[in-house]
Amino acid sequence: MKQIIAGLIAAGILSIVVLLLFMGEDDTTPEDILEEHDIEGEAVETQVEHFEKTPLDFDEVVASVDGERLRIETAANFMKIPLEDKFYLSFAPYIDDTHPCSIHNLTTCRAELDEETFDVRITNENGVIFEDTLTTHENGFKGVWLERDIEATLHIIHGDLEVSREIETYQDSPTCITDIQLT
Repeated sequence: MKQIIAGLIAAGILSIVVLLLFMGEDDTTPEDILEEHDIEGEAVETQVEHFEKTPLDFDEVVASVDGERLRIETAANFMKIPLEDKFYLSFAPYIDDTHPCSIHNLTTCRAELDEETFDVRITNENGVIFEDTLTTHENGFKGVWLERDIEATLHIIHGDLEVSREIETYQDSPTCITDIQLT
């Protein structure tokens, strides 16, 4: 019996060693990812937009944005790039299906209406602060850069459907808006 147990333990250890030898350890760093995607040294706005619109293997890299920073994470390491005095708001209008979200994950968040065009207007007490026709990316999201520390209204029109929602751009405000159902 002891020989069987010892044999099983030895086989298990050998299996683990072989697995580790064949798997190797991924030592890709966030800096490597930025260089690989040719956005190293670019402005944070360019980096965020790149991760938002580029389908990536999220086993390789995870990029998210909160009210303070862009965070890029690999198996080996992570880095934080400050947003400075701007705020990135990513939104995903929907008709039938959505998911809860508050911190936008640029590489894993997926929404219903991909590559669709919307008329977007953002207003506050001073008037219109953003107005444009935008097309969502393959992930169903579109983001805009706004001034930090404001309260405003996001208004979206898609054909004969529309939705409005109050938004804020404070440090702890959501950067991912998914509760905007077009009706």
